[in-house]
Amino acid sequence: MNYLKKGISIFLGLILFFTVPVNNIFAAADNNLLLKPYVDELAKINKEFGTNYTFPTEENLLKNGSSIQEMTNFYQNMSMDEFDAYIRGLYNTDNSIIKSVQNTIIAENNFTESNIVSSTSSSTSTSTQKYFYGGQYNSNYLKITSTISNVNGTTYIYSSVDQYGQYHGSYPYYDPSVGLTQTFSTDRTKVSCTFKCVKYLSAYVQDGVIYNISCTFGAGQGDIYASSPIS
Repeated sequence: MNYLKKGISIFLGLILFFTVPVNNIFAAADNNLLLKPYVDELAKINKEFGTNYTFPTEENLLKNGSSIQEMTNFYQNMSMDEFDAYIRGLYNTDNSIIKSVQNTIIAENNFTESNIVSSTSSSTSTSTQKYFYGGQYNSNYLKITSTISNVNGTTYIYSSVDQYGQYHGSYPYYDPSVGLTQTFSTDRTKVSCTFKCVKYLSAYVQDGVIYNISCTFGAGQGDIYASSPIS
């Protein structure tokens, strides 16, 4: 009898073990099927505008606190006409702020005051610097956090770039999730950074192009504002 109970328990456990992944597979398949009309419509709009708009991957959705299911629900609440108008509205908003169209933008070095956020010793500090790529009237920015050293009381040099990231208060915005490259000047008073970015037009629409956004920070010299919004 005990062997029978043990066998039943193992059998039920196996059913549960295999049911959960299978249910996840079916859920993913259902979402893909439900999104297909919107994917097809988006492809038509891309062809019309010459754009590369796409839906975020599951990985990107999860990173931003969402999911495939939430995105599916969002679009399922739209008719195809409403979806068409929604994408065209994103396109128009995106293009209304473009002053220059290029994938690599070199920022003008319009520095604000120094932004040393914490001191770790008498000569070494941690500094966060921001690049406001939308100019002075947009809160979105890319940023680096660096270790800098004071070499003579007035001159700062970079020891290292330790972290990078972004903040956005509005769409569209750039997420440097693809990576960062950095080059220090010979005297290490400046660092040239290229943020490799994905562009989000909304929580559920991104551009399929990788944008390389470049700027040069000065050690102890604060933030940078672009002279005009970038594309």
